[in-house]
Amino acid sequence: MSAIQFLDRVAFVTTVLSASVSAAAGGYGWTKTAVVSGCIAAMAPIVSRIANNRELTPLRPRALTPKQSLKIAEKLREGPPFRVWVAHNRHEAEPAAYHAQVCEALKAGGLDITWFGGMTNTTMGVELSGPETSDKRRLMSALDAAGVNYQPVVFTDDPQSERHGVALWIGVRA
Repeated sequence: MSAIQFLDRVAFVTTVLSASVSAAAGGYGWTKTAVVSGCIAAMAPIVSRIANNRELTPLRPRALTPKQSLKIAEKLREGPPFRVWVAHNRHEAEPAAYHAQVCEALKAGGLDITWFGGMTNTTMGVELSGPETSDKRRLMSALDAAGVNYQPVVFTDDPQSERHGVALWIGVRA
């Protein structure tokens, strides 16, 4: 077992035991013990990542690098422009910032962007919906080339989804 695996296991066991102690202490009304144990449970994985010299990337907001933006634009300019809906929950700062970067890259690729900010915050990550068209395939190819993670989705419960065409849904960080 490597040192990284060992520290990860220690962090996991520490988290589980501390969370259990915290829950039991809370049940008995031992507030200080519950709070301290809860803090240990929360900190153990972070300390493990730092000790293993790994980045805390889940804590960083998503961002397109200039290279990714350029790659998206280049791929999209290989064909004619089309319209795409790009949505996010306007009450979430991180998806809104990522949404703005994605829109700029798509605009640089010649796409007509329709912004929509009324989606729910239950969407995780980036979802790509719409009918199976060459436009959707080209957008998928551009995102793939740039290394942008997304999930293709098909809405079976929304008869209006086909009317909107291709849409990107920027949800909370997955």
